[in-house]
Amino acid sequence: MELALPPGPTAVREARSAVRTWLGERRTADPDLLGDIVLSVSELTTNAVVHGLPPVWLGLRLSGSTLRVEVHDGSPDPPIPVVDADAMATRGRGMAIIAATADRYGVDPDHGGKIVWAEFDLPITA
Repeated sequence: MELALPPGPTAVREARSAVRTWLGERRTADPDLLGDIVLSVSELTTNAVVHGLPPVWLGLRLSGSTLRVEVHDGSPDPPIPVVDADAMATRGRGMAIIAATADRYGVDPDHGGKIVWAEFDLPITA
């Protein structure tokens, strides 16, 4: 799935909603993991909207038992993790949250911009 997101803060809400719907239709994530995935999507999208450049889009890919979440924006500048973000800080902890919730994450260049991605290993259900 690929979804072009609107500019501004509504992009985050639309991204979260799209992920919940898409995964719900596939019944691929338990509620705890779904919460981690939605939180990661929120952080990735917020970073793209606040620190990146339009256009911003969300991509979801399911390959076997791995879900890959991608958020593209038009800025080539990679996210900068804040090493010592205060626990009460309202900014600067996004990439730390991604690192804590995803099984893998990274950044790839993409046509003058970038894709920040996170992967989640989904439990295999019979």
